[in-house]
Amino acid sequence: MVLAGGVAAAGAMMPAAANAATTWSAPVTLATVPGTPTPVLVSAGQASGAAVVAWTGNGQVSASVRTPSAGWSSAAVVSPTGQTATSPAVVMRPDGSAVLSWAAQRSADTVIEASVWTAAAGWSAPAVVSGTGMSFTGPVALGADGSGHVLAAWGQYNASSGAISVVSATLSPAGSWSAPTVLATPAGSAIRQVSVAVNPAGAAVVGWIRKNNDLYGDVITRPAGGSFGTPATIASGPWRPALQQLHSLQVAIDANGRASAAWNNSYANASAQQATGAWAPATVFPMGYAANPALAVDGTGAAQMLWAVGGALASSLPPGGTWTTPATSVFPGAKPVDLGIAANGTSDFAGWYDGTANQITAAVHTASGWGTPTQVSPPLPSPPWIAAVSTAPVGTGALIAWISGTGNPGTVQVSIGTSS
Repeated sequence: MVLAGGVAAAGAMMPAAANAATTWSAPVTLATVPGTPTPVLVSAGQASGAAVVAWTGNGQVSASVRTPSAGWSSAAVVSPTGQTATSPAVVMRPDGSAVLSWAAQRSADTVIEASVWTAAAGWSAPAVVSGTGMSFTGPVALGADGSGHVLAAWGQYNASSGAISVVSATLSPAGSWSAPTVLATPAGSAIRQVSVAVNPAGAAVVGWIRKNNDLYGDVITRPAGGSFGTPATIASGPWRPALQQLHSLQVAIDANGRASAAWNNSYANASAQQATGAWAPATVFPMGYAANPALAVDGTGAAQMLWAVGGALASSLPPGGTWTTPATSVFPGAKPVDLGIAANGTSDFAGWYDGTANQITAAVHTASGWGTPTQVSPPLPSPPWIAAVSTAPVGTGALIAWISGTGNPGTVQVSIGTSS
């Protein structure tokens, strides 16, 4: 890879105000990356100002780490050579270390691998987290609690038995992974997506999409200090036509251990746990074909949901309440792609590629609602390709990272929004 300097900025854009209390830095270029196969990008951050952005390219996972004192590091290849790495996931722990995981296609099987970054030692040698011998293992998702335990969950397929399963393992603060544990062995032929959320006390929710002729969304929860219960199917979508498929399932969990979920098939849908622990029937938002559902729980205990229907729509789930309907239309004139939400304290930070303005855009949700969208990147060269956009909390605000280009390769860039 051709690397930019750790703090080199792309373009000459000046910081812009997202609202009266948030400013976004000029974009920093972290690396160049091949445009084929389509690269994937993930990010994480914490209140200290430390953050990490990771992405795929040339069959490997690379990452750059930000420390408040040194800024962004040069990109480092983290996954082993001789393998094909896909579906990265990353999370930061309270002590400032980062955990990066991915699915690795080896010559004989696929496995889940992980590496830990510390300021003292950098990235550790990758460790195999999953079992071995599977025909398919992945995608993987991560979540961390307030004491530094990291929960990894992923899907597996055994061609010999024809069985699919959802499996988890936990990384202790001391640095050792537990043996993999099967969370569920549902009926079906494939696991298409996994989502994980963990609250500071250790309560967790894992969601996944499975193919069983049609597509189904399942969730399983764990109370703080307890064990995972029985999976529940909360979502579905037909295999054909493709536009009605179950495309994305996102999960979140509040400080009290109440889990919520958002997904899209023909429409946007949402659900949450009731006081009994059972999941409420889905709230359906029939405002047209929905894309890019994004979900986060902020410091007020409210879940915020965004999705795209030509423009953007929003709904919220107050603590102990139900999803607000009808949905609110927000960001007039925007055409959001790759919507993401990062909750930080009592604010929620949204980031996306805007197909109308041809730029990376941000908006902030406070007690007053969603603010006016703000330009984060300079206008991208036309016609651009956008491979990924990722939003994560960091410092007093959030980061937005993206991969874009007009040819091959493209660039990995990031901007940080700071709230006062």
